[in-house]
Amino acid sequence: MSTRRKLNRAIAQALVDQRFCQALLSQPGLVLKGLGLSEQELGTLHLSAQSLDQLAGQLSGAVHCTVA
Repeated sequence: MSTRRKLNRAIAQALVDQRFCQALLSQPGLVLKGLGLSEQELGTLHLSAQSLDQLAGQLSGAVHCTVA
């Protein structure tokens, strides 16, 4: 599964699962690693968000930079 698809799945799950959303916001690296992102993929992400909107924007920007 592509990085973009993994990140999209994470955002989609966060939209419908409040606990997952809170975990994603508080520990994005750990949660995304659990969804199958590699250390290399995680190394390109610099995430710090207070809301799902902010996190989605950061992830979207990261995907455009890493999957060109």
